[in-house]
Amino acid sequence: MLSLPQKPWKRIRVERQDANRYLIAFMSPMKKEKEFRKALREDLESCLSEGDTLSDPKWDAKSVVLVTEDFETFKRRLVYVCIMVEEES
Repeated sequence: MLSLPQKPWKRIRVERQDANRYLIAFMSPMKKEKEFRKALREDLESCLSEGDTLSDPKWDAKSVVLVTEDFETFKRRLVYVCIMVEEES
Protein backbone atom coordinates (compact mmCIF):
# COMPACT_ATOMS: atom_id res chain seq x y z
CA MET A 1 0.00 0.00 0.00
CA LEU A 2 1.36 3.42 -0.94
CA SER A 3 1.19 6.34 1.43
CA LEU A 4 1.80 10.04 1.06
CA PRO A 5 4.86 11.50 2.73
CA GLN A 6 4.08 13.01 6.08
CA LYS A 7 4.27 16.72 6.60
CA PRO A 8 7.47 17.59 8.51
CA TRP A 9 6.94 18.54 12.15
CA LYS A 10 7.62 22.10 13.26
CA ARG A 11 8.82 22.97 16.76
CA ILE A 12 7.71 25.98 18.78
CA ARG A 13 8.53 27.59 22.10
CA VAL A 14 5.68 29.14 24.13
CA GLU A 15 6.17 31.83 26.75
CA ARG A 16 3.18 32.96 28.79
CA GLN A 17 3.08 36.76 29.01
CA ASP A 18 -0.06 37.17 31.11
CA ALA A 19 -3.36 35.41 31.85
CA ASN A 20 -4.43 34.94 28.21
CA ARG A 21 -1.47 36.17 26.15
CA TYR A 22 1.31 33.89 24.85
CA LEU A 23 4.44 34.52 22.79
CA ILE A 24 4.95 31.73 20.26
CA ALA A 25 8.36 31.41 18.60
CA PHE A 26 9.23 28.90 15.91
CA MET A 27 12.37 26.92 16.68
CA SER A 28 12.37 25.01 13.39
CA PRO A 29 14.59 26.48 10.70
CA MET A 30 12.85 28.73 8.19
CA LYS A 31 14.86 30.27 5.40
CA LYS A 32 12.36 32.79 4.07
CA GLU A 33 9.73 35.08 5.49
CA LYS A 34 7.27 33.52 3.06
CA GLU A 35 7.65 30.18 4.93
CA PHE A 36 6.97 31.91 8.23
CA ARG A 37 3.85 33.69 6.91
CA LYS A 38 2.59 30.42 5.43
CA ALA A 39 3.03 28.61 8.78
CA LEU A 40 1.06 31.35 10.52
CA ARG A 41 -1.73 31.32 7.95
CA GLU A 42 -2.07 27.59 7.30
CA ASP A 43 -1.01 26.06 10.62
CA LEU A 44 -1.54 28.38 13.57
CA GLU A 45 -4.67 30.12 12.28
CA SER A 46 -6.36 26.75 11.77
CA CYS A 47 -5.91 26.02 15.50
CA LEU A 48 -7.67 29.17 16.70
CA SER A 49 -11.03 29.11 18.44
CA GLU A 50 -13.64 31.83 18.08
CA GLY A 51 -12.32 34.97 19.75
CA ASP A 52 -8.64 33.91 19.58
CA THR A 53 -6.21 36.17 17.75
CA LEU A 54 -2.67 36.17 16.42
CA SER A 55 -0.93 39.54 16.39
CA ASP A 56 2.43 41.24 16.07
CA PRO A 57 4.21 38.70 13.83
CA LYS A 58 7.97 39.26 13.74
CA TRP A 59 9.99 37.54 11.05
CA ASP A 60 13.38 38.33 12.62
CA ALA A 61 12.38 36.53 15.85
CA LYS A 62 10.05 34.09 14.05
CA SER A 63 7.45 34.90 16.69
CA VAL A 64 3.82 35.88 17.04
CA VAL A 65 1.56 36.77 19.97
CA LEU A 66 -1.46 34.56 20.65
CA VAL A 67 -4.40 35.84 22.68
CA THR A 68 -6.70 33.04 23.81
CA GLU A 69 -8.98 32.16 26.70
CA ASP A 70 -8.28 28.43 26.28
CA PHE A 71 -4.61 27.67 25.62
CA GLU A 72 -4.96 23.94 26.31
CA THR A 73 -7.43 23.52 23.43
CA PHE A 74 -5.13 25.49 21.12
CA LYS A 75 -2.19 23.34 22.20
CA ARG A 76 -4.10 20.09 21.51
CA ARG A 77 -5.00 21.28 18.01
CA LEU A 78 -1.33 21.85 17.17
CA VAL A 79 -0.87 18.08 16.86
CA TYR A 80 -3.23 18.03 13.87
CA VAL A 81 -1.04 20.50 11.97
CA CYS A 82 2.21 18.74 12.94
CA ILE A 83 3.49 21.30 15.44
CA MET A 84 5.06 20.22 18.71
CA VAL A 85 5.65 22.42 21.75
CA GLU A 86 9.32 22.01 22.69
CA GLU A 87 9.42 24.46 25.59
CA GLU A 88 6.70 26.04 27.63
CA SER A 89 7.25 28.67 30.28
